[in-house]
Amino acid sequence: MVSPIHAGAQSMAMLGSVVTRDMKPNHIYAGVPATDMTERLGNQYRSVTVDEKFAALQRELEAFAAKGNDPSSIKIVKDWPSKMERDITYFNVATREYTKRLSDAEIAFMLHLLVKIKFYPAIGK
Repeated sequence: MVSPIHAGAQSMAMLGSVVTRDMKPNHIYAGVPATDMTERLGNQYRSVTVDEKFAALQRELEAFAAKGNDPSSIKIVKDWPSKMERDITYFNVATREYTKRLSDAEIAFMLHLLVKIKFYPAIGK
């Protein structure tokens, strides 16, 4: 960075780039001086709807079950239910949070998701 710039959300400068101007959100910059390479390289992030996230996590839960794990204590949700069962771990795809119960199934599912999808413990749930 040569001077104070504004780096938009999810923007990226490639290694060795000299950034001299503001960077737009979700754009990729490279070179000396850095130029916008998004048209050549594509965006680094794509928009994913809650429904797509829900479907993807359902597929992961099915793959988890196919490995011989019991998914009965895990529920995938788009919104927090008004009443939650204490023995169920809920994974909210809209907020990327889960209810931390520390059950064997929850821990195994989190390990199954490791690297692919990250969830954070929900505070107060």
